[in-house]
Amino acid sequence: MIHFLIFRYKVDWHELVNAAQGDNQEEVARAQRMLEAAQAACEEARRTADESAKREAEAKAAQAELEVAQAELKAQEDAYNNKTQELTRKSETLEGVVQRNKVNQEIIQD
Repeated sequence: MIHFLIFRYKVDWHELVNAAQGDNQEEVARAQRMLEAAQAACEEARRTADESAKREAEAKAAQAELEVAQAELKAQEDAYNNKTQELTRKSETLEGVVQRNKVNQEIIQD
């Protein structure tokens, strides 16, 4: 029947197929607003994700720097403790007041 009407009234079938059915401008406008809101939310989420990734990278860099500083501090503490133990051991095994006092002064100066 549609073929007959197209032929009879000389209507372009492309226009007929793509023609809007009724007055639905309000629904189209509402759908457009919803689409724009969804796109804005998506863009905001993408921006937030990028910012989070940047801050995570900064936090990892800071964590690595902290671990290096802690390792350096541990090495310095170990060196200090080893030197103190060595000097304490020397002060206990030395015979002579002068030598003991000399080692004790080294312990105090460290």
